[in-house]
Amino acid sequence: LRQLRSRPATARIPVIMASAKGTEYDKVVGLDAGADDYLAKPFGMMEMVSRIRAVLRRTEQPAAQGTLRMGELEVDPLSHTVRARGERVDVSGQVIREMCQEFATVTSYAVLADERAPLAAAMAAICDQDQADVIFTTGGTGFAPRDVTPEATLDVVERLAPGIPEAMRARSMQVTDRAMLTRAVAGIRNSTLIINLPGSPKAVRECLEVILPPLEHGIEMLRGKGGECART
Repeated sequence: LRQLRSRPATARIPVIMASAKGTEYDKVVGLDAGADDYLAKPFGMMEMVSRIRAVLRRTEQPAAQGTLRMGELEVDPLSHTVRARGERVDVSGQVIREMCQEFATVTSYAVLADERAPLAAAMAAICDQDQADVIFTTGGTGFAPRDVTPEATLDVVERLAPGIPEAMRARSMQVTDRAMLTRAVAGIRNSTLIINLPGSPKAVRECLEVILPPLEHGIEMLRGKGGECART
């Protein structure tokens, strides 16, 4: 690592040191040797991806605009996608599971291609078969040509729930003005609520922190079990 830092051609390459040695001394040695960050094994995919993004933000590397390849792992900072051995790793989906597991059971999970008709068909089937109270989608809400999740959602919902994406955008605008570029929607089909979440795991967490607390009451209302929204 010291040799890497001593060469002009490689001195500015971001480095995250991964080691089974996780004591404070080992971390200090690695950072003093020139590492930008330190990962102690075992570590999860979500932590690794977040640390890569953090290092790229701090070092302001142009490479952050393109796909990063590390052996069999590929990270695309723009689309927030991770692939291992060519297979997509759904990091944002893991965040949703983690944040919902205390009060909900996952009844269905799928990673689908960014195609409008298959997305719409999958959501409609879950709603029509009453498989879930809520469907969370993640990603596909931006301006890219393949970002068709909002359109697929609008194809199947019967009533809109605009307050939910408004609340998410308001929260995200506190972090970045790019939040105004999201086209996420939320709506109801039969007795199931569909919510479009962002593709970024960090943004997913921020949005869920805002909408999950009142969501239980909304589901009760949707299922005919709740009272009026106003509290006195």
